[in-house]
Parts: sequence; C-alpha cells; structure tokens
Amino acid sequence: MTFSNAFQAKKEGIPYWWMRIVSGIFSVFIGYIIMSNLLLGLFAISTWIGIALALAGVINIVLGLNFKKITE
Repeated sequence: MTFSNAFQAKKEGIPYWWMRIVSGIFSVFIGYIIMSNLLLGLFAISTWIGIALALAGVINIVLGLNFKKITE
C-alpha cells in the first residue's frame, strides 16, 4: 500500500514521498527473506510481537499513572 501511494503523494507535493517507495521495496525484501527461511521468519515475527506487546504494556502503565494524576 505504501508503494502504490507514493506517486500520489508526489503529485500532492508531500515531502519525502520517496520514503514510501523505499519502505515498499524494503517490505518486499524482508517478506522474501522470511518466506525463504521459515525458522528465521518465525523468530522475527515472534520477536516483533513480543516487542510490540512489551511497549504496549509500558505505554499503558505510563498513561494509567498520568491519568491517575489528572483525576486527583
């Protein structure tokens, strides 16, 4: 999706539109690597999910503490 929207972003004058093309090419490359080595792909997906869940937990704790301060 990012690759296909890059040229529309260029027409609209959005700065750094080329980053969408780079992101799309990088995604295809990473997808190929994951598909060619399933064990590496499983490890990568598990790692990214773990990092995302850990960050979500930290963000929820920080937001909860800030919300507690606001309501007091």
